[in-house]
Amino acid sequence: MAPLQKLSLVKVRRSEEHCIHCRLCGKACPVRLDPESTEVTASAECLACGQCVETCPKEKTLFFGTRSRTLSVTAVGLLGVGLFLGGYGLARASGHWKTYAPPPASQVAQDPSSAIFGWMSVLKVSETVGLPAEKVLEITGLPADTPLDRPIKEITDDEAFRETLGKWFEGGKETPEAEPSGKLPNPDEIRGSMTMGEVASTFGVDGRAVFEKAGWPPDSPMDKPLKEVAATLGREVSEIREAVKALAARP
Repeated sequence: MAPLQKLSLVKVRRSEEHCIHCRLCGKACPVRLDPESTEVTASAECLACGQCVETCPKEKTLFFGTRSRTLSVTAVGLLGVGLFLGGYGLARASGHWKTYAPPPASQVAQDPSSAIFGWMSVLKVSETVGLPAEKVLEITGLPADTPLDRPIKEITDDEAFRETLGKWFEGGKETPEAEPSGKLPNPDEIRGSMTMGEVASTFGVDGRAVFEKAGWPPDSPMDKPLKEVAATLGREVSEIREAVKALAARP
């Protein structure tokens, strides 16, 4: 902030005519400047905090202002806040405001998925990785009617989402081929964001039997994400994967 303070037109100024040389302003200064020794405090170390002005016992001796205008401490504070909010508003309006530190450009170029975060929406992900939103949904296996403006972490498992996109980019940007007809998907692909109803439908197994095989209560919810049920029971989603493997392998 030092260069800005040097360039600022608003500075602490002193009237020699009214000064009684009590030296209270220097004692009040948090950075140990001596406003009493100069008519204009031009030091880059000045914080423009106004403590020297507020401490001065003689009216019209120390004040904020320009060469032609005097400002109160309150006015200077409001001016500073106004400049900050104005800069913030301009940055937001122009699209330059960032609320997070993105990964280095070289890293993003090598792995676009590294710039994906759970708070992002599908539209933001689309913009970040340079793919149409529809393509992002296709790659990650999300339904076509998935809300594009909601955070990923509210829609699905954001880690699995990022991992799937990462694998797609690693694989030469080719959409994985569909599984041959009649071939069941890999149980290792079961995610905590899936419900037991979805697992049962996908793998052709009895959801209650899977719960029982995994050692979970057979009457566990079929319509809640597995990770929520697991957290309630103090279990692991990996137990469901192993149970599905065992049941799907039966002749």
